[in-house]
Amino acid sequence: MTIYRKTNQEEYRKDRFCVAYIQELRKYYEVPQKDLAKILHVSNSSLSRMESGQVNMDVDLFDQAIEYFEKYDPDYKFNRKIAQLEEAEQWIDRCVQDFIHLSYFKKLDEMKIYLDQENNKHSFAYFHYKIVHLSAEAFRTVEN
Repeated sequence: MTIYRKTNQEEYRKDRFCVAYIQELRKYYEVPQKDLAKILHVSNSSLSRMESGQVNMDVDLFDQAIEYFEKYDPDYKFNRKIAQLEEAEQWIDRCVQDFIHLSYFKKLDEMKIYLDQENNKHSFAYFHYKIVHLSAEAFRTVEN
């Protein structure tokens, strides 16, 4: 499945996101690949091919995996709103511009507020969120 942003028609590969995000969750929660494959009712080799990018994960399988992790960790909740992508991309643009103009030190408090919101992290904008997080860490390092 491909999603297009309304503003500039950039392609967002939701199918590739799904497997990459599930792989991140699997590693974070230390769930072995074979165990997750069994939970999802797919072979270990199928899940391995998905994680290596040879095969895409369909949305139904993604939903099953998300349901598993939401049960596994009651504090975890995935935000399915595609709108998170737009906000995250604006944050990335701001980080780049603030870095170029050396004005990032003024934005660290705003960035912290954005980063502290779990619904931004656990969404289709997860990898965007990670870029903003890394930018904030780099800005703090430069500031000190």
